[in-house]
Amino acid sequence: MGDQLTMPVFKPMRKRRMLLGLGLKEWMRVVGSLVIGAMLALSLGTLRQEADVALNASELQEQYGRYSLYQSTLQKAESMMDAAGTDSIEAIDLTADERSFVANARYLGIDAQMGRDELIELIPKSELRVIPVFPDIPRWMFCLGIPLVITVLLSVEVSHNTTLSREGSRYLGFMSSQRVFDSTPKAYLRGR
Repeated sequence: MGDQLTMPVFKPMRKRRMLLGLGLKEWMRVVGSLVIGAMLALSLGTLRQEADVALNASELQEQYGRYSLYQSTLQKAESMMDAAGTDSIEAIDLTADERSFVANARYLGIDAQMGRDELIELIPKSELRVIPVFPDIPRWMFCLGIPLVITVLLSVEVSHNTTLSREGSRYLGFMSSQRVFDSTPKAYLRGR
């Protein structure tokens, strides 16, 4: 029994459980920054403004399809009126949708004999829309992404029980404790 060697017992390096370099308190900071950032991003998303937005190619194509539908319905209605020998659209048999298409064609200035280029010229190239003041992706990145990254970077353990925020506060405390003394001979003679 006296021949047994005893090994020294060291204190554990880490006294608390960590997940991805963050303890429970640090994870609470991360969750807090997420909640505050999400609330800020959502509240900034409610700010809206009216702006003149240019239509993209698919929207222009959709408008052209709608205008050509109006024109074809107008052509059908005019041929039916010619066949019936009347100038009144109420005298011919059209569905409610066809009647509204004809009314829209006349309101927009579409003529039955218009060519493709003339029809394209009638399509407005932009329209008034209500859009957010802050676009979605930059708003979420600014309000949620950047604070989250900063919180994680300041809270992650970089060395044994040391985070960047602790090191920063320690450095600021050290810098505030330092004093600068003037040691020139003139200052000494003045009594400083």
